[in-house]
Amino acid sequence: MYKFLLFLIFMISLGTMVVWGTHSYFFANQQPLISYGEKINDDDFKDRVVVLLEESVVGSIDDSIYLINVVKAYQDKKISKIVVSGQKKNSGENRVLAIMDYFIARGVLEADLYPDFYSADPYHTCRRLHEVFSISKVLFVTDHFRAQQALFACQYLGKIDVKAWAWPADKNLGSFFDTFTSELGVLADVHLSAPEVYLEDRPVNIFAKLYPY
Repeated sequence: MYKFLLFLIFMISLGTMVVWGTHSYFFANQQPLISYGEKINDDDFKDRVVVLLEESVVGSIDDSIYLINVVKAYQDKKISKIVVSGQKKNSGENRVLAIMDYFIARGVLEADLYPDFYSADPYHTCRRLHEVFSISKVLFVTDHFRAQQALFACQYLGKIDVKAWAWPADKNLGSFFDTFTSELGVLADVHLSAPEVYLEDRPVNIFAKLYPY
């Protein structure tokens, strides 16, 4: 029993070192990442398309701090275009469309909203933002860990001038494990697999003027 406990402690310690070391080495120092607690200046919004990661919005859409703050920034005319990035699912609620409905109900014009249904993770999102939507300047709105992953992927691809506006992530053990597995997925996408990305819907000009208004 004593030996087993020592072995268990050793394995837990080793696993914690691997997880924290991987996170710290690749993701922890991603810049520019603006914390929700910091003052965000108009220059941080200037000429940037806000990209909301659908995976960040868990639980009730109506209570999401991300959506509330994006709507406020839109109403204050700090931003003019919003892309909701996620993955279309064959069953259950389509969260991308549900989030877009939330924005429209609060005064965001349909012409200023664009869905991205084919981005399962930050690597797909970054490539599609560049190759499908032809966007060069982005402000991600998401939780802290997903912001770090998006910055890492976009900066590696080198196609987009990217910032992130991030809120604290859930600190429970399940979320920590999910974060680590998603970080491994981003690392694999960037350094190993370079997965195939859906580009059949390109190009989309989100800055085109639509008539009639």
